[in-house]
Parts: sequence; structure tokens; C-alpha cells
Amino acid sequence: MNFYNLKKLNSNTLIIEIEVSKLSKIKQKELFGKAFNSIKNNEVLEFVQKKDYIFSVDTLIYLELDLEFRLLAKGKYPLKISDGIIQITIKLLQEKK
Repeated sequence: MNFYNLKKLNSNTLIIEIEVSKLSKIKQKELFGKAFNSIKNNEVLEFVQKKDYIFSVDTLIYLELDLEFRLLAKGKYPLKISDGIIQITIKLLQEKK
């Protein structure tokens, strides 16, 4: 059962959409650091990618993304929440050589 959707913005940028209602309290704490219902309206939230991640060529082909951009770099990515939907925008980079 998927609890997320992917939207392609361009050849190397995706938006991951997650329905809050489908996340367990444990997953909410992993994603936000606390339960969703304790997040304040003006709070700035970020998704933290702890390690670099290399997408497989098959995944990039399936998502119709540019094969030159496979790296999701470790770092912080902005979260937006609207109407119970979390959006995480990620931009893939060229692999470091």
C-alpha cells in the first residue's frame, strides 16, 4: 500500500507527496521529529536525507528522469504541508566522480 505519490517537475526534480493520515505516529516522528498534531502553523519543517543516495537507472527510466542525474545528496529538503498532504521537493544531481 503506497502512502506517497511522485510528481515530476522537470528532468531532475521530483515532488514526493505523502498523505499524513496514512502515516503511523512512529513514521510521523521519523519524518517531523514529533507527532503531526503537535506541529505549529508557523513552524519551518525540513526533510533530512542522512546519506547520499544513488537512484538506479531503472528507477530513473520508470520516472522518466534524466539518466545523468542519479544523486540525491545528503542534506535538508523543504517540506510543505497543505490539506493533510506533505510535499517534499527533491532535486537530483550528477554523481560525484
